[in-house]
Amino acid sequence: MLDDFTSLIRDFYAGIGVTLDSLELVEEDAQKNIYRLILRTPDSHIVIGQRGKNLDATAHIFSRMLERLSGGRARLHMEVNDYTLSRDERLYRLIEKKLALALETQRDVFVERLSSYERKKAHDYISEKWLTEISTFSVGEGHDRKLCISYSRWLESLSEDGVGI
Repeated sequence: MLDDFTSLIRDFYAGIGVTLDSLELVEEDAQKNIYRLILRTPDSHIVIGQRGKNLDATAHIFSRMLERLSGGRARLHMEVNDYTLSRDERLYRLIEKKLALALETQRDVFVERLSSYERKKAHDYISEKWLTEISTFSVGEGHDRKLCISYSRWLESLSEDGVGI
């Protein structure tokens, strides 16, 4: 099944004129059907697209293809020339700056122009820090949706026994 899938991917990219130096499909979790597709290509600008839009779209399509072939739910993560790794690192640096600003000013800070994937990653990243004075949520709709890093003063309103005053 995996050989059929990698063959389909090779044919897809060959059909749109993309050269693949290497293609590796790694099974990350067999029970949950989670796979990582690792591509090396000199044509990364085509594969990735502006702000990763082509990469996100093809990852979605390839996930649906993989589900058809496997006969069940499957998740596929794609990595092209380490782009996803560097995109995540840039996102985390941005979130760290915004988080520091929220803590320093004790005000809500908004982060705009994030994809739903990036907002999810940001929510998860901040929640893993276990900062009691910070919460996150998304506001707005469609392209105007943004992440809010909210500074909350709920701790200041608690008495010593932990009951609100």
